[in-house]
Amino acid sequence: MRFFELTDLFAAHVCSGDTRYRKPHPAPLRLALRQMCLDPAACVYVGDSPEDLEMARRAGVRAIGVLGPFPTEARLRAAKPDLLLDSVTDLPAALRRLIS
Repeated sequence: MRFFELTDLFAAHVCSGDTRYRKPHPAPLRLALRQMCLDPAACVYVGDSPEDLEMARRAGVRAIGVLGPFPTEARLRAAKPDLLLDSVTDLPAALRRLIS
């Protein structure tokens, strides 16, 4: 992120070595929420794997799944996200619906 000068574009930076546990454990997401001083109940996490959705739920965050090119569609559907999108391009409209 530093190499591409992207660090100022993000309010939090959490990488795999920043917590003792990795997803689906909620520790990485909880750390990011603390860095941003956010209430988990007011947040959503967008992911493309069942592990993403499990981590979000365990952290108390709503989970949005996005189908992608990975062979995880059946597993993603089985994880029962709060919302399942066909594409990340559907995310802005979905978020507008969530807050209205």
